[in-house]
Formats: sequence, C-alpha cells, structure tokens
Amino acid sequence: MKKATFMLLNLFLAVTLFAQTDKSGCADHPLINRFPGAVIEYCDIKNHSEYAIATGPETGYRTIEKWVNVSGKQTRIYYSLKGDKIVSEVYQNYLTALKNSEFNLLANKMHQERNISKEVGGNSWLGSLYRANPFPTNAGIKINMGSGTMGGTFYIAGSKQNVYIVISGKRYSDNETVVLLDILETQEMEDNLIKINADFIADKLFKEGKVALNGILFDFNKATIKDESKPLVDEIAKFLKANPTVIIFVVGHTDMTGEVQYNIDLSDRRAKAVKEYLITQHQIAEGRLLPYGVGPLAPADNNTTESGKEKNRRVELVLKSK
Repeated sequence: MKKATFMLLNLFLAVTLFAQTDKSGCADHPLINRFPGAVIEYCDIKNHSEYAIATGPETGYRTIEKWVNVSGKQTRIYYSLKGDKIVSEVYQNYLTALKNSEFNLLANKMHQERNISKEVGGNSWLGSLYRANPFPTNAGIKINMGSGTMGGTFYIAGSKQNVYIVISGKRYSDNETVVLLDILETQEMEDNLIKINADFIADKLFKEGKVALNGILFDFNKATIKDESKPLVDEIAKFLKANPTVIIFVVGHTDMTGEVQYNIDLSDRRAKAVKEYLITQHQIAEGRLLPYGVGPLAPADNNTTESGKEKNRRVELVLKSK
C-alpha cells in the first residue's frame, strides 16, 4: 500500500527552536508538525500496536460504542504549550491542516469551556478514549487530568490512505495547553500462509503437541476475528480435514494489560469464536474443537516490552491425546 507523503499546513516552525527543550530522543513525526511554541514532553513508538479510534459519544458509564479499530505502527507524541494560546486556536489549526491535507474526518469536536461532557471530545469522553488506548501512568501526560483553572477540550480523528491521525487537546490550566497525538500507519499483513499453513500446523502439532498462531487477530476488546486473519483460520480447517480423527484444544491467550479475569473471559470468547468459525464456515465437527481461555496466565514472553506482549497475544492449538 502506498504511504502518504503529506505534511500538515500552518504548523511550521524551525526545528532548532526545540532542540534544547524537547525530551531526549523525541522529535516530530515526519508527516505532521507541532503547533508553534509546543514542546515534546513524552514520545513512544511501537512497531505494531492495536488502536481503537473512537467516533461516537459515550452512551453509558465509560462506554463508547462507535469505534474504528486499526493496527500497525503507532507513534505517540505528547506536547505542552505554555502561554495564553486558547484551546480553540490549537483545535482550529489542526482541523484546518487536516482538511487542507485532504484527510477524511472520522470525528471532531471542540468544547470551549471546562466540561464533563460525554460528547465526542468532552472531558469525560477523553477518559474513556484513553482507557482503551492507555499510556504509562508515570509519563506525565495530563490529558486526563485537570487543575483549578482548567478550560476546554477537543478531539480530531482523520484518515488518509494508510495513515490515521488522532489528536486530543485540553486547556490544562490558565498557562498550559496539552496535546496528545497518535499516528497509526497501517500495514498489510505479512503472508503468514507461506510459513504457517496446514502442513506447518501438522508438523508442529505432531512433533511438539502444540502450535502458536500469533497471526489470528481480533477487533479491539472483542471476539470478532479480523477479516485479514481468516485465511489463517482456513488453514486450520485444511489441517483438520486432512486429519479427520484429530481433536484439538483451541486456547486463547492475552498479554497482561488490564484486569486478569477480564482477559481470561476475553480469551475464552476468542477461542470460542475460532471454534464457531471452523464449524460454520468449514463444517468441522463440534466435538473436535475444545475452546479454552487462559488470558495472561501462560505467557510466551515477557509483558514488559511491546514485542513480548505481541508474542503473548495469540491462539494456540494443542493436540488432544487419544
């Protein structure tokens, strides 16, 4: 997929102005510049991440129902803007820049005054957004915090080609506006079928008794198999049809982000989703598929790095002994 090569307009400022004040190792993303005068206080890059872009209001307690789920390389940059810049000026600059760069706007709204709104971009709403897309508690990010002189808030989400941009902002105090920027660059899945196909599954199961399938991906916080992962599940069906007496455990695993019991339940639902797909799409007998979820309790790697967490988010097939 062709990568977008655009820059935001009206946000140019010489890089040399920030060289001595930005957090060490941080810089603007090549696709988007900062609001003039802003300083980077935190940044993080993940080569692969799942991200939930909220596009609708809260409909209940900490509940947003409308999301766009994407995965790919994530760049997160947190800016602090000291001075008397009002939140509407920052919002309007980013919004105009995205429009001028021909982004498709997924959601956007600005709240001029201090608020606890559940509407898109409201203070309560931002809390729900970042519970779904958390940042380290020690990162110093104030987007979900407030002060006695806190002002308005805003949110913008847009997409263009394979790039998604999410921008939120808050007038944290009468002397500081903060902006949290997330850029997602989606990638086409590697063709796992070259390496992980029915023959590979058979070889692993009969030699080692199990096979880990990291390529089976699900919608964020759901048990819905992503369309791009279905060809890999189809390979499981090919293996089962070629070996009609085999019975397998389908075991769901997660990383350690979030509550343990929630992750166990989620992994169980995902294992059952794989079973249901194999039954309904390939007519595999129900008794040959035994789904279980163990959440984060059997990690394949550490849970302190993104690469480790990625290995832990998987479905494993385990051969049932006769």
